[in-house]
Amino acid sequence: MRAQLEDLQQSDLKLHGVYRGVVEDNSTDPDQRGRCKVRVYGVHSSVNEASVTEGIPTAELPWAEPVLGLIEGSISGYGLFSVPLQGSHVFVFFENGNHMLPRYFGSAPGIVSALPTGEAFEDPSSTYPDIVGNEFPAETRTAPTVYPNNIVLATHGGHLIEIDSTTGEERLNVVHPGGTTILMDKDGNLTITVPGDNTITVDGNCTITANIIRLNN
Repeated sequence: MRAQLEDLQQSDLKLHGVYRGVVEDNSTDPDQRGRCKVRVYGVHSSVNEASVTEGIPTAELPWAEPVLGLIEGSISGYGLFSVPLQGSHVFVFFENGNHMLPRYFGSAPGIVSALPTGEAFEDPSSTYPDIVGNEFPAETRTAPTVYPNNIVLATHGGHLIEIDSTTGEERLNVVHPGGTTILMDKDGNLTITVPGDNTITVDGNCTITANIIRLNN
């Protein structure tokens, strides 16, 4: 979105460089285009919503727009899209140094020493982080993986995708929160586990070639 006139008039304060901030609101963007309210260290007050005399409430922080990757250019609904969870630490720059035009472009997992309590520079709902310790997913460092060879996509809904390039253990693993898994192991064997019902619909021809077919009840 193009800058508004009032944004162009912000000439008394220029913020150049890269800052760290904390996502305090990821869900109320009226346009639903990935914007977040980010409280930035060294720029915004640490006073939280409870203060009525000083500080900036979460709702009054300027919208921080996402800087997304180059996959398909993030245009016309094409590309890779994701909104960071509240409580996430993200890196921020201010476009043209304008403190009303924050842009976030990367996240910074760390070592959590204590669960959030809803203070400023935290998730106001105290939901995330929900673990104490290393925020990097355990799948990146547990056998058969050898760190740092496993690429992991893990969502807060329980979905998991692993692309493991560990020498001798190359595998692709997809896990659904309901317990269904699809595993392609180091030898190319395919194992599909479905704890519930399984329905296969084929509109065209279906050819299965196998040396042995076993059907187990």
